[in-house]
Amino acid sequence: MTQTLPLLRLRALPLPDGKVRFQVLFPAPTEHTAGLCAPATLEPGDGTQVDLGILCVPTVTTWREQHTQDVAEHEYAGNGPFEARLIWGSQEVRAPVSPGGDGPVTAPTVVPEITLFDLRVDQDDPLRATLRVQVRSLAPDTRLRVDGGAGQVYWLRGSEDAEEQFAEWVLYYTKPGTYTVAADVVDADGFWLATGAEATLTVLGEPEVETEEAEPPAPEVAIPASARVALEEISLPRTDRPAWLPFRYARPVWANARTYVTPGGGRVSRILAPGTYLSIRAETLVDGTLWYRTAAGDWIPSNAVVLLQPSDLRGVVLSGVREPSPPPE
Repeated sequence: MTQTLPLLRLRALPLPDGKVRFQVLFPAPTEHTAGLCAPATLEPGDGTQVDLGILCVPTVTTWREQHTQDVAEHEYAGNGPFEARLIWGSQEVRAPVSPGGDGPVTAPTVVPEITLFDLRVDQDDPLRATLRVQVRSLAPDTRLRVDGGAGQVYWLRGSEDAEEQFAEWVLYYTKPGTYTVAADVVDADGFWLATGAEATLTVLGEPEVETEEAEPPAPEVAIPASARVALEEISLPRTDRPAWLPFRYARPVWANARTYVTPGGGRVSRILAPGTYLSIRAETLVDGTLWYRTAAGDWIPSNAVVLLQPSDLRGVVLSGVREPSPPPE
């Protein structure tokens, strides 16, 4: 079943130097749209074209930093006005452009007032926290997106009947660390409007791990003197030579796998051709996902590749070759 790419918006911002900056706005992703990618082309409206490469929908964890992305700057020969068009996969959006103007005029947004944003760690379970939120004047055409970190997202919809709303959520974490918990106001289509509240949560607890009883040590076995062999003295290796750094190698699990500019990011760096092999130079964890840095400096998630073992690089056996004769006694 083919998925329809999510709606996006195009915004043109005039700059003091006469150029125009184009931005792409993404709504809050869902589990079906997060991470979707498509080639993008920008037509500024003056007969030119700008290839934007591959644009990807932010993930649930990266949307707060990537809901608005700068994609291009363009200089017009005249004052316009112009109409820019962005083609992204099967989607097409337009935006008016007025070089030297004040930018797009938007209706003023009434930001709701968050009167309570209480975040507390559970005393009995240090990997669990409780968030209590109370908000006033949340309009019916807006929603509150609560991001608890570690991929936990909750929603509170505006209501005409209630001037003030209260909600409570329990947040769970699988490992200690520092997490950002925030409440963002979005419109009816999920596009970001404002940040209502933000707090930092430090989780110090360690998850309980079942331990097995250690096996008793094996009894010592006496070695007869006749079995002892004197070892020759050997010289220590030189310490002025650089240590050998063993690199790991991997191949993509599927065709056209993508690498990204940053670990956990949504901007594609390359689309790998079938048969591409990668050299793993470093690794890091982002929101519980292991990422590998390639020799090209970009990043790929570990679940998109399979590591090569030394046994995968065996030599070949040639037919018609006799085994060497044993040495004379």
